[in-house]
Amino acid sequence: GNSAEAAAAFKEAIAADPNYAEAYYQLGMALSGKRDTIPAAIEALKKYIEIGKKPDQVEVAKQIIAALGGK
Repeated sequence: GNSAEAAAAFKEAIAADPNYAEAYYQLGMALSGKRDTIPAAIEALKKYIEIGKKPDQVEVAKQIIAALGGK
């Protein structure tokens, strides 16, 4: 329920392992709820699309990016 704390934890996970795809997905989801963090959410989700291995989540990431106005 606390997206700021969650985002911080996912950023720490990414710093520890830049190839941890799930952390990018979850970071994108955590950041997607506030207007001022939408650009960062889109970037995180784009990175997940590049390295993610779960086809269902890749599709959801694409849909979220589109809904947020990303390309």
